Amino acid sequence: MDIDNTINKVKKFSKSRASFKNFRRTKGIFYNFEDGDNILRLVGEFVECRQHFIAPNPKHGDRGLCIIEAFKGTDSLPKVINCLDWDSEKEEPTEKKTCPICMLNKIVRKALKEGSQSLSAEDKKFLENLRHSTNVNTTLKWNVIDRKSPHIIEIQDDDTEKQVLGYKVANIGLEAFGDIEGIYSQIDPTDPAGIDEGVDINIRKGYNGIRPCYSAQIVMQGTRAKETPLTDEEKEMVKHDLHRLIGKHTDSKKIIDSLHEDLRQLLENSENSSLEESEVLEEPEETEETEKPKEEIKTNEKLNKFVSKPLNETFGFDDNEKDEKTNSEGEEEKESQWQCFGTCEDETHPECSQCDSLQDCLEEKKKRSGKKRQKTM
Repeated sequence: MDIDNTINKVKKFSKSRASFKNFRRTKGIFYNFEDGDNILRLVGEFVECRQHFIAPNPKHGDRGLCIIEAFKGTDSLPKVINCLDWDSEKEEPTEKKTCPICMLNKIVRKALKEGSQSLSAEDKKFLENLRHSTNVNTTLKWNVIDRKSPHIIEIQDDDTEKQVLGYKVANIGLEAFGDIEGIYSQIDPTDPAGIDEGVDINIRKGYNGIRPCYSAQIVMQGTRAKETPLTDEEKEMVKHDLHRLIGKHTDSKKIIDSLHEDLRQLLENSENSSLEESEVLEEPEETEETEKPKEEIKTNEKLNKFVSKPLNETFGFDDNEKDEKTNSEGEEEKESQWQCFGTCEDETHPECSQCDSLQDCLEEKKKRSGKKRQKTM
């Protein structure tokens, strides 16, 4: 009998029991960003979360990645699933790659890249929509104090509800985090999310004409950052267990079985793109709010024929081809956080010049310019 292992297990169990005793039933803990200013006090460490939205969205005419029946009944799929290629506990990529949604994303990217000359406009549009729908969404879950409405609902033992001061949980996307990262560098060594130091942050929600966009700045007091160390009352508040809120991973087979038939066919026909060997090709997107309505990913009979044989035969994939995330030395390259919003105004932009949607953006720009000229005439 290994005494050390037993002692460690007892300690771990005791810790989990203590955590359970402190567990409170609550409501209203998830922060919803309003248009305009959102004054928040970030507290403690965030948890990096990577997820996929897989459900249909009938309101926007989007069939989603999985059949609607998969979201009904007692054993239903969650509408948002944790990416299987991301270890939520360790907050790092998994060594073994098993996420079918990431695999679909990789297949589609390769199809768009290698088959760009042979794809019809209809097939290309189908694949572009599918690429967008299979992207992994990265957000940071953070305990925050909502300065406008700092209360949450606590459910008592007799099931009555009581308003109490409490932390809310905000999902902060990479767009806003870019500004928050800048704030950290501005006031270093002060920790903006510290307990005995720190500052309030204003996350502004606006629109760029197509989708919600987010920016962040320090709340100022005169010409200086307004310092907001936590009060004694705020220090007594219990932070939410962010890892617990993320939830568990969904079984890979269950996800695959629930995919639309044509999407399952894409996976089955990509014989040399092994799920276990694939690497996440990530394009993080904001997930605080639903982005512009996605066009429905319709079943495409032509595409079904197009992928009726393995993708390596269709596009000439090389088994030894280097993954797109590594450089010539095989070292991992830092992923760009640039996002395409379909609003290119400058075809010389280094990212836009390599984008498959460039011509569509420029055509849309011409149409907008034409409409403006007609209004001024």
